[in-house]
Amino acid sequence: MDIIGYDHVTPTTDPGRIFTVFFGLIGIPLMFITAADIGKFLSEIVIRSYAKLLQFWHFVASIVELMRTNMFNGDVDSIDSL
Repeated sequence: MDIIGYDHVTPTTDPGRIFTVFFGLIGIPLMFITAADIGKFLSEIVIRSYAKLLQFWHFVASIVELMRTNMFNGDVDSIDSL
């Protein structure tokens, strides 16, 4: 291995150069596949979390509506119903 300046290391032998080419041909696509899998995993987590949040929001809204209906007996304008 030689250094060509600015700490860039390059192979000097033919087997080293061939290995570097094959390493790049295999390593770069594998990196993209791994990045795509990680992105898919994270997007699934976000989608599931958002679905749970919506489910919780609808639950809270139904509880609030139930409390409002029971508290005012359907008559929101009347203060005597309190």
